[in-house]
Amino acid sequence: MGADALFTMDAFDELWWTLAALVLLRLLAARDLRRTDRAALDARAGRLWLLFGLVVGVGLLTKLTMLTFGLAVTVGLLATPARATLRTRWPYLAAALAFAFLLPYIAWQTRHDWATLAFWRNYHHTQDTATFLLQVVLLMQPLALPLWGVGLWYLLRDPDGAPYRTLGWVFLVLLVLFLVGHAKSYFLVPAFPPLLAAGSVVVERRVRRHARTPLVPLTAGALVLGGVVLAPVVAPILPAAALASLMPNPIQPVADRFGWPPFIATLDRVYRALPPRDRARTTILAGNYGEAGAVDLLGPVAGLPAAISPHNTYYFWGQGVTVTPGTVVIATDFERTQLTPYFSSVRQAAIVPAQDGIQNEEVGRPVWVCAGLKMAWSSVWPQLKNFS
Repeated sequence: MGADALFTMDAFDELWWTLAALVLLRLLAARDLRRTDRAALDARAGRLWLLFGLVVGVGLLTKLTMLTFGLAVTVGLLATPARATLRTRWPYLAAALAFAFLLPYIAWQTRHDWATLAFWRNYHHTQDTATFLLQVVLLMQPLALPLWGVGLWYLLRDPDGAPYRTLGWVFLVLLVLFLVGHAKSYFLVPAFPPLLAAGSVVVERRVRRHARTPLVPLTAGALVLGGVVLAPVVAPILPAAALASLMPNPIQPVADRFGWPPFIATLDRVYRALPPRDRARTTILAGNYGEAGAVDLLGPVAGLPAAISPHNTYYFWGQGVTVTPGTVVIATDFERTQLTPYFSSVRQAAIVPAQDGIQNEEVGRPVWVCAGLKMAWSSVWPQLKNFS
């Protein structure tokens, strides 16, 4: 719920992983039919594998972590009797189809100095295994742990789950890959739908054997209860003041959805305090894409100029912008020492306030007014580049 409340690639990433897992499930189920008509079975498998390649390809256009899913599926197939399907041509045609979706992405990378590789070189996220696992449990909501835990057991150990062992291995391989790669815990979230589905199968079968068992209402009640309790923690459903009284330092995905009106109002005050002659030639330099996006989305209503930012893709969007020696630059999310090499005058004009007491990464940051550009902007811009 928390991830899907944000309009980012992660919501769609979960969709493609789930669809790919569903197609893989149908492939594994088809192998278990023991049909005598091998030609019909091969044709069905071929169609499913091509559909799998199509879904994975679209997933690759959404987020590159789909590559880890593909690797996990390969290991999962090799680790189970389903490896027999690798002796057919279909998995390789599916891989070729998926790879075709990457070709425009690769072409773009070659023309932009492999920016994604630079991003990953700057990626610094470390946490111990216990913290990673705890965060995963919290992300999936703790009361769902028995359901997906039983699902993992079903896929890996239950005789009835034998045809679907590959899905269990996929989860384990992804878990290891993300732990070793120091990935953020939410990277693993798209791998859970098969476990939740398998756990639901176990619950359903137990209910069928024991008609009077309270397992279904207990399971549903636990999931609803956990969702209700955690909803204010993972999604911005409370007003800012109410959330601040409950949790003044919410998790980043929630905290970052507050504070933008005060942020824009602060920039507007700084901008309006400039002499009219300076306002006519002012540029806003945002240190991160969140602040730049806020200026571009909310700034026009306040009459602010558009923002430029050296952060990630915004860097490429700002390459054609010219900042002249007479331009006044309002800078946010920078330290003074990062600006003084390029401007002869750097003064602090404001501090970004909190919204109703909610703390996020922007709160407390200085807003700088910079003037007197020391060198050509074409030389400054590459030095400000920040892929992280």
